[in-house]
Amino acid sequence: MQSFLREHRFFLLLLGIYVLFATVMLDEYPRVWVDEPWEAATGYTLATQGKMYNPVLENYSGFDRVFLQPRLFLSIAVAPAFAMFGFGPLTGRLVSGPCGAFLLIALYLFSSKFFSKRAALLSVWFVTIETMMFISYRTIRPEIYLVTFEIFSLWLFFRGMQTRTVRDFFWSGLLCGVAMWTHPNALLHICALAVVFFIVYGKRAWVSKFGWCFAGAVFLGVLPYLIYVIFYDAHNSLATFYLQLDNRTSDITQRSWLLISAQGEWKRIVEYAQFPNRAPIILILLTSWIFSFLSKKEEARYVAIMVVVHASLSFLLIWNKTILYSTSILPLLCILTAYTIDSLLGSSQTVMVRMRKIFSWQYWRETTAAGLFIILSLNQLGGDARLVWRNRDCSYSKTIQQLQSVIPKDARVWGSMTFWFGFYQQPYRSQYTYFRELDSFKPQYMITGDPEVWGKDFWLPVREKAEETVRSRGTLVAEFSTSCYGKLQVYRLQW
Repeated sequence: MQSFLREHRFFLLLLGIYVLFATVMLDEYPRVWVDEPWEAATGYTLATQGKMYNPVLENYSGFDRVFLQPRLFLSIAVAPAFAMFGFGPLTGRLVSGPCGAFLLIALYLFSSKFFSKRAALLSVWFVTIETMMFISYRTIRPEIYLVTFEIFSLWLFFRGMQTRTVRDFFWSGLLCGVAMWTHPNALLHICALAVVFFIVYGKRAWVSKFGWCFAGAVFLGVLPYLIYVIFYDAHNSLATFYLQLDNRTSDITQRSWLLISAQGEWKRIVEYAQFPNRAPIILILLTSWIFSFLSKKEEARYVAIMVVVHASLSFLLIWNKTILYSTSILPLLCILTAYTIDSLLGSSQTVMVRMRKIFSWQYWRETTAAGLFIILSLNQLGGDARLVWRNRDCSYSKTIQQLQSVIPKDARVWGSMTFWFGFYQQPYRSQYTYFRELDSFKPQYMITGDPEVWGKDFWLPVREKAEETVRSRGTLVAEFSTSCYGKLQVYRLQW
């Protein structure tokens, strides 16, 4: 035990730092938004009723009857925590945190195996502080679960190619199969692994037992999800399943799709660069990718190729250009950046010797490596700290307490889905029912003014209907000014 602790002491130290990053001010940042109650609802019903559905989404693509989208793993992961520790955003977020720790373990295993221990520590550090990853492992969304499966499968896949063992390919494929019903974007990762496999094995890939074992294991991993869908929707000819896919495949067949997709990808890059000022990070990641792509080290080239495949398929197939999807590709870029810096640093030396060298032009490689590390670290840490500090007054629990203080526990409530965590034990409807149920539901209280509905042009018809309702039937009972959840008004309605 002592030898293990001594050998991995720096990694364990980084895990300790990660725990701090994953928990500090978790009630304040990130601000709770629609996605989190949407994702958590099915975990709640699984924990309390043994089935997955969203009770808030009345008459919305069948979500209020059964949840069939290939995003089930998150619900299964958070359900035990909800059953044991109670339902709420903090409980769900505290499940994402340990999942992020497993991601760091996978990164450490992969980078130690195929690069060096120093590169492994650097990759763990870079992923821990990377701002989009920082958001993902503090949020109730499936991305952190997906990328954890992907990096573990990457480690096993590459180890299988090195050791030529069927077992590694099987477990890699099985994890990829489970990842497919964690989030469908796992398909991009599977395709990237397949491209690497064909590069390594060439024509032999078609008859390789390793490839067929991997493909069979992927199917086995997906099989529980297929059985689940058939069990719940076969009687309906899978109509609910197709409805919940939201006809997303039709988007890629529309005219000018490539132009629309290119514009979306560019906006995503611009958003990443401005969140906050991250242009130096993009330059460092791009430089590291080029360095790795041209490297003589096979594993570095393969990871760089996976980045290309992932980015290309994202451009061609993914219609939702949310910046959160970058969490699948960022760990790969962090690995390549860690490898680049590790290569430039050269042999291991003491800190004092290293410090003397970096100020000499004779040792420009070491100086460059130190500069890349410092710029990347300071930029990421500064961005994380800035986001948390700017949202230091954004307590979600305090906002909910204010709303609960004026809304009775048994009242029927209409408000943004953002606030459902506070009213999940009573009748609640949100903007996603588009007021179709207004006459039948007859809400007794209405919450207005939140930025999710009142801050987006898309919800203008809903806002107009809400404002018309409170004008004709409402009496203002309370008004709260919050830092992050808007200037909220609570109205009591008469019917």
